[in-house]
Amino acid sequence: MTLRRLLVLGLLYAWPMVMAWGLLRRWSWGRVLLGISLYMLLLAVVMLNPNERRSWANVTAWLGSVVLMPMVVALLISASGRIRAVVPYLLPVFLLLSAASTGALSLLAVEAPDRPAWIMHLMGMLGDWPVIVLLALLPWLVMAWPAWKLGLWLAQAYRDKRFSDLSYLFAAYWFVILAASALAAPADAGWFSLSHLLPWLWLPVLARVLPRWLMPRGTPPTLLVLRVFQQDAAVETLFDRFIERWRLTGNTVLIAGTDLVSRTLDPDDLSTFLNGRMGERFIASVAQVPARLGEFGLQPDPDGRYRVNECYCFDTTWQAALTALVQRADVVLMDLRGFHAGNAGCRHELGVLSLATAVQRVVLLHDDRSDRATVASDIAAAPGGRFAWVDAGRLNQGKVARIIGHLLR
Repeated sequence: MTLRRLLVLGLLYAWPMVMAWGLLRRWSWGRVLLGISLYMLLLAVVMLNPNERRSWANVTAWLGSVVLMPMVVALLISASGRIRAVVPYLLPVFLLLSAASTGALSLLAVEAPDRPAWIMHLMGMLGDWPVIVLLALLPWLVMAWPAWKLGLWLAQAYRDKRFSDLSYLFAAYWFVILAASALAAPADAGWFSLSHLLPWLWLPVLARVLPRWLMPRGTPPTLLVLRVFQQDAAVETLFDRFIERWRLTGNTVLIAGTDLVSRTLDPDDLSTFLNGRMGERFIASVAQVPARLGEFGLQPDPDGRYRVNECYCFDTTWQAALTALVQRADVVLMDLRGFHAGNAGCRHELGVLSLATAVQRVVLLHDDRSDRATVASDIAAAPGGRFAWVDAGRLNQGKVARIIGHLLR
């Protein structure tokens, strides 16, 4: 094990950092796979040694065998925004239930030479495979309560800001990758193969140490996000490219909708939904608005990022919630791409923004389909300089920087 070989292996097993960077930047999975491929290509060039008998095919095949399984599993748990919003939070529960099934089948295998009579009778009635499946799933009845309590504990820990959504996803990715490495260890390693999981323990250590350096200083601005509904793809892109960056600066508040469920769902929301208590999140009357806004988590997470806080409203309460949010907001970002005169909800929002006294700045995003003339008439009563227009037909990094410049001028 020479120093060069040690460094090359270190670079090889650091490939998940490409995936982690893509997660941080909200890359598409196509871009993540391209980044991993380029990383492996450069590493293959480094590993080719003219003094050793290594062919290009052998090197690339070995590299592929190292990254293929964990990359595929990570792809399955986060291939799309909607999957990524749910599956990683359920991963610990699934692991607990899977361990129970594996343990039951292992015990069955140990007892195989002396099968109990009831198993033989059951196999005669149902067949071999149905009995195996039944014995694999029966432990779930025993583990249902611990799995449920684990889910509640995760939701409470997230509510108490013991971890952030991003750090949780990092932890889920790294556990999958290290577990795949442990499973691929030689069979003669035995229990020692579990040592592959030890690096994961750095994550809880860093979670306790880093906040003192990452904690932001000063009072953060609060951004209210408004948009034309039923434009899911455009709003998701806006969230990925702008809101994720804004979360390093300040809080974000908005009225919840299905268009952003894949970007704003967190362990607390998922636990509330699975426990049949989602109705409690909705503001049923105007009198409930102050209490709901009082539950907002406006303190930063341990990683220094601020959360997105939502109001779940009915048709009878969203206007009252909007008024309260506008009073709390310092700046507003309103996505009017595709806006037309028939969008009565957006027109009401524009009227409220034009008369608000606390809002410092409102940035309006538009494209070729936006009816700017109608918007101009709706905000005619606003003080001069409150509204700024940004063409977001193509929302690139330059436009994002321009939006932030307008908001934080």
